Amino acid sequence: MHLMQRLEILSIIATLLAGLLLSGSPANAERYDGVLNPALLTSQDDINSGTISLQTLFYRGMHIYSNRFTTNDGLGEAPDGPRRRVQLLAQNTRSPFLRFNGLDAQACLECHSALGFRQQGDLSMPREPGTVGSGAGISASVLIFENPNDINNGIVRNAPHNFGLGYIQRLSDEMTAELLAKREAAQDEAEAIGEDVELQMTSKGVNFGSIVVLPNRSLDRAGLQGLSIDMVVRPFQFKGVASSLRNFIAGALNFHFSVQPKELMDRAFIPDDNPNRTMANDKHDEVMEGDVSAVAVFLAAMRPPVQDTTGLDVESVNRGRTLMDTASCTACLIPSLRINDPLVTITDPRFLRDFEYYEQERRKSDFLSVRRLKTSSSIPAMTAEEEFPDYLAPVVQYVWANHPEKFQQLKSPKRPLPAHPPGFTFDLNSNNMPDEALPRLPHNPDGSIDVPLFSDLRRHKMGDYLRDTVPQRTEMQSMLAPADEFVTRPLWGVNDTAPWLHDGRATTLREAIVMHDGPGSEAAGSVALFNAMSHEDQEALIEFLRSLRLPGKGHPPEPGVLHREGFLTQ
Repeated sequence: MHLMQRLEILSIIATLLAGLLLSGSPANAERYDGVLNPALLTSQDDINSGTISLQTLFYRGMHIYSNRFTTNDGLGEAPDGPRRRVQLLAQNTRSPFLRFNGLDAQACLECHSALGFRQQGDLSMPREPGTVGSGAGISASVLIFENPNDINNGIVRNAPHNFGLGYIQRLSDEMTAELLAKREAAQDEAEAIGEDVELQMTSKGVNFGSIVVLPNRSLDRAGLQGLSIDMVVRPFQFKGVASSLRNFIAGALNFHFSVQPKELMDRAFIPDDNPNRTMANDKHDEVMEGDVSAVAVFLAAMRPPVQDTTGLDVESVNRGRTLMDTASCTACLIPSLRINDPLVTITDPRFLRDFEYYEQERRKSDFLSVRRLKTSSSIPAMTAEEEFPDYLAPVVQYVWANHPEKFQQLKSPKRPLPAHPPGFTFDLNSNNMPDEALPRLPHNPDGSIDVPLFSDLRRHKMGDYLRDTVPQRTEMQSMLAPADEFVTRPLWGVNDTAPWLHDGRATTLREAIVMHDGPGSEAAGSVALFNAMSHEDQEALIEFLRSLRLPGKGHPPEPGVLHREGFLTQ
């Protein structure tokens, strides 16, 4: 570990210890009983100024991610809050709530606890305590009700691991940018020639169907497949709900803890959880923009899963990889996707909301209205959210790179426009990272990265047996992920994340494969090919899956180093 990293970590440790000692200081008679240390919170302005290092943001994000949210911090929802009042138990009104849709957890780590394994002699042991829940082992599962008044139509989610997310973020950003560029070029062509233009929507070899562009630049999107109508790739959550780590984190803080990020409150995106001021110690601006950024940086920098054949039959692993192609599994589970630019940005959400280009566009058309196209009635309606996605980082990053003239107000002769929107940008290839972020994936001489993800990051129809009972809302509330569609779950790390599938119904890798069968499932053909294999070939394919593992710790704990849970190692 570099000296500078040690000094930064020791500074964070000193801050934590100082917070613990406050109660004994005569000058600080009022004890702080919360667990979110105020001294470790971060200003987004400081992040934008470049005065906060990656190491500092990483460990501050880890602190928020792994510590408990409690009412001592002035967090949570009032008894008459919008969710809690509909979750009272009828037979005992003093029982405050059913544990779903907010107030269902205290820490991110409660559910996202898949941590990888280590070898100890002949045994494979959990690297650290933790488990992933299933539909019955509900301790680490997520319950989601799109309508809290109807608890018969809910969703169970088996929380996935959080390794390698920065690579996934960057891949989806580049895919969105490529799709938006193709759409814009087709609009220019259709307008110029005065005729319809049909366009195949592909990116990084992934086929998202087609669109038809009319001469007035309108879009017929009936041919799109596995992609929302705004053409933004959403790789996060099983249904493809969030386009960025930032949006996923902000939404999860509100949904699971009833902790209200300021960036969501400012957009009136979520209701006030203390509308009648019945919770006296309710904290305003519960989580600021810089703190969401810190958690996003922590997750984006986490090291990736690995392929490890330790203890496995290498010959079977290699044959199993070939059999993945034979069974057409890799048509969707694409072995590798390439990142062209290794710089990933966690964008300032205030900028996404307020920059001048969108403000000018809002004056042309009421932002809250629904604009319907004046062409063929078969073309889906275009909502204001789709046309003005003012908080979707991939869209703003595309405009920033391709239409810098729209940001003239942000630059001057003395201050040229930077390469990325305001926020925090770091290099996925850097080795100057905390130990928990190492090792990185190898990269090519030009900086590009071949990410062994085994996914295409698009939604596919999984048929009647796996479908949810209801569709799920995305970060754009007007857009839904269909009940029978799921994003291809990346296979890297699959060996260590039992039980499998979106709700944990599969207890073995074999079950996870065959349960993809069913009426309407795009994977039914691959399941049939797997079932037709000999038992030896099936075992070889599964042996290959066993080689896709979560990373080990990489480095032993060092004295005085802030550990994952926010405690000091001894």
